[in-house]
Amino acid sequence: MLLSASRIGSFLFCIIAASSSLFGASDKPPPGPPWRTDFDQAQREALRTGKPMFVYFTKTY
Repeated sequence: MLLSASRIGSFLFCIIAASSSLFGASDKPPPGPPWRTDFDQAQREALRTGKPMFVYFTKTY
């Protein structure tokens, strides 16, 4: 049985998401671009500048 590319992609996404939640997830955003912590403000900025939003969220228990 052959798997389609979309099924393989979905499977890999699930594995990556699960492993990131188990290993090293924290309440702080990762290093990189200037992250925004206020969703509404970030959304207004994205609309004003015409840029897409990348939403990163996590919670440690």
